[in-house]
Amino acid sequence: MKLTSTQHPRRFAPSRASAAALVVVAAAVVGGCGSSSSSGGGGQSSKELVIGVASDLSGPAGAFGAPQTNGARMVADAINASGGIKELGGAKIKLIVKDSKSDPVTAGQAIRQIAQQHPSAMFGPTISAETVANKPLIQSLKIPDFSGSIDTSVTQNNKYIFRLISEIGGQCDQVVSFVDSLMKAGTLKNVKSAGIVTFSNPPGPQTVSAFSKGLQKLGVKPVVVQYDPTQVKDYAPIVSKLRSANVDIVVGQIFPNDGTQIAQAIDRSGWKPQGTFWAGGAVFLESFRKTAGNAADDWTSAAYSANLDSDQYTPETQKLAAEYKKKYGGSMEGTGATIGASAVTLAADAAAAAKSTDPAKITEALRKLTFSAPKDSAYPYYMLTGGLKYDQNQDNSALVVPVIQWNAGTSFNTVYPSDVATGKYAPLSGS
Repeated sequence: MKLTSTQHPRRFAPSRASAAALVVVAAAVVGGCGSSSSSGGGGQSSKELVIGVASDLSGPAGAFGAPQTNGARMVADAINASGGIKELGGAKIKLIVKDSKSDPVTAGQAIRQIAQQHPSAMFGPTISAETVANKPLIQSLKIPDFSGSIDTSVTQNNKYIFRLISEIGGQCDQVVSFVDSLMKAGTLKNVKSAGIVTFSNPPGPQTVSAFSKGLQKLGVKPVVVQYDPTQVKDYAPIVSKLRSANVDIVVGQIFPNDGTQIAQAIDRSGWKPQGTFWAGGAVFLESFRKTAGNAADDWTSAAYSANLDSDQYTPETQKLAAEYKKKYGGSMEGTGATIGASAVTLAADAAAAAKSTDPAKITEALRKLTFSAPKDSAYPYYMLTGGLKYDQNQDNSALVVPVIQWNAGTSFNTVYPSDVATGKYAPLSGS
C-alpha cells in the first residue's frame, strides 16, 4: 500500500538511528510477546481470537487505513454474531486497534503496544514505508501479520508477514497481460510504444523494470517518464513528454493526487493515447474517481478485488458489502475495505484449521491453508479475487489480480481476466 502523491512514503522514512532503535526495542519486546505454549496460547483466552490492527486511521494514508479497519471490524462483528469460531467452541474475535498515524516510528510503537496484549495474529501496518521499517520487529515477535504492502521486499526473508495483495511486479505483469490480450483482439492497434509514468521513489524503479520487460516482450518500446511527487507541482510537462514521444498507450504507477492532476492535464491537452493502464497505485479508489472527474473516464487499473456483486463471492459477503455502503457511503472494493475484511477472515480460517489461538499454530496453519475461490473460505468473508495458497515467501500464489475500468459516473467494471469480469473493456473515448 502506498501513500498519496503529496505525502510520499519517503517523507516518513525513519532515519538510520530510528530504524536501529526499532530493532533494539523489538529484541526487548520478544521476551514478553512470543507465542504461548498452551493450546489456548496467543489470545486473552481460548474463548477469544485476538487480532491486533496497526492501521493508519489518521494522517495522509487515512484514506487507505480507515476503510480497511472498518472492513475488519464489520467482519469480526459478523462472525461473532453468527456464533464465533465454531472450531474453538464459539470463540469470539476481539480486535485491538491502534492508529499508526501514517508514520513508521508510530507504527512500531503501535505494534509493540498490541504485542503486549498477546494477540494471535496482526493486520497492518497500512503502507509499505511502515511495513518495511518494522519488518525486523514483526519477525522478532513471531506473530503472523497480514500485510497490504506492495513492496516486493516485504515478504522476503521473513516468515511471519503474509501478503494479502499482489506485489508491484505481479500487478505490472497482469496489466501487461491485459494489454497483450487487447492487442491480439485488435482493440489496441499498431501499438509501437508505451509511456511508463511513475514516481522516482520506491517502488517506482520496480514498476519501470517490470513494465519495461513485459512491454519489450510484446515488441512495444518503453518510454520512461519519472518524477518526484514531492517536487512536481505542474504535471503538464509530463503529458507534453508523452505527447512529444508519440506514445500509443500509457502505463505506470501513480498516487491519487498525482493521478488526478495527470488525468486533468491529459484532458486539457487535447491529446489522448489509445488507452491508459495503471498498476499498484490507487486509481481504483472511488475517492480518486470523484476527484479526477470526467478526465478519468475509461481509465483502467489493477485493483485489490473484483466487483463483489459477482457470483464468485458469497451471499454473506454481498450482504456485508451492502451494509458497508449504507454505513460508510462507499463500496468495499472501491475503498480497499476488502483488505481488512479478508485479513480477519483468514485469521479465523487459520485458527479454525489449527483449532487453536496459539500464534505459532496459526502461522503453520496459514502456510498450509489453501482454497481455490472466495466461496471456499471456511468463513464466508474472503473478499480478494481468486483463492489462497501461500508460497515460501508468504505471497499468495492463488491470488488473481483484477483489472477494473471506470465508467461514466462513479462505478467500475472488472474487465480482466475474463473468468472474473463483470463487463467488457471500452476503448478510451476520443482516442
